Parts: sequence; C-alpha cells; structure tokens
Amino acid sequence: MNDMPELDLNDELEALRGLAAAAGQPVEPGSATWEQVKVLEERATAGHELAERFARFDARAKAERWAPREWRRGRELSDEDVSTLVEKWPDLAALGSTFVRSLAAAGFAPFQMANLVKQVQGRRGLPEIQPGDVVEAMLAGGGEPKTIRLKVDRTPWPGGPDSTVLSDGKAVTAVVTASVRVVEDDGTTTARLVADES
Repeated sequence: MNDMPELDLNDELEALRGLAAAAGQPVEPGSATWEQVKVLEERATAGHELAERFARFDARAKAERWAPREWRRGRELSDEDVSTLVEKWPDLAALGSTFVRSLAAAGFAPFQMANLVKQVQGRRGLPEIQPGDVVEAMLAGGGEPKTIRLKVDRTPWPGGPDSTVLSDGKAVTAVVTASVRVVEDDGTTTARLVADES
C-alpha cells in the first residue's frame, strides 16, 4: 500500500470516508457463519487501512498547513457581519464589502485582510488614495498613450512592477503607477468609455 501514489488531500478525504463506511459495514443477522466471518475480516482490513491512511493524511495536512477544501476556515458574511468587521478593523473599509466577503470565503482572517491593505497602502510612488477619490492616470500595457479618469471604490493595489490596478466598482483598470494622481471631482469619468472601446 505504501507504493500507492499520494492523492490530492481532497480526494484522499473522500477515500477515507469510503474506508470508514466499509469499516462500519454491519453484519447481516441470520447470515451464514462464513458470511459473517468474511464481513468481519473486511471490516478489520478496512479499519486497519483507515488508521494508517488517516495518520499519513493528518501529517500531510499539518505539514502543508492547508486543510482540505471542506475543512478550511472560509465563511459567508452578511452585511451586518461586514459592518461589524469594518468597525473593529477600520483598514478593511478600503477593500469594499464585496472584496471583504470574497477574502472571508477564501479563509482570510480579519488581521490578514488588514495587513493586505497596509501592504498596498505602503507602496511607494502612489499618492494616498481613498474610496470616492477621483483619480487620473495613464493606461498601462503599451500602445497609444491614453489617460483615464475614474472615481475609485477602494484603495488601489499593485498590478506589476510599474503598474497599479484601479477599481470603480464596475471594472478594474491597470494604469502606470508613476502617472497616478488624485484630481478634483468635476463629474467626468472616462474609465467606462475606455473599457467599452477595448
């Protein structure tokens, strides 16, 4: 059995469940003695294999620090849960409620989300940008230089060595970091126009 290739943790969990079901197989009352002995032997074999495989499974899950999908700490947050988190961890406001929900579903703890915000905000070369600011910047990616203007709904995040990603709540746009500047809100934005053209 040691020669078997190791399964992905999620597949191994399913295999362990199958072994557990086999180990708990009931003996049919009134069956012949040889049938009862056969069932008991199968149960003992499955139980022994289950114990060995679970010990290896447990060691792998601990070593990789990554539980099977079903065992991860992801959780669904309500609007009230998000508000409570933002109240307790003000840095999370920069992420926006949708992103907070997505990170929570992926298993991020509030302190990890807050650290993510601090890393992004600590990036050099960017002015301090808050949700609701109108930002002007040049599109990244080569081609003909094009400047866009949009009202951001969250703090920008790195898109590459020289680019930054801006979000207006409808789309995300990669821009040249050195060109980013906060401007006065005169009601005009161009991000959707640019997105429609591409």
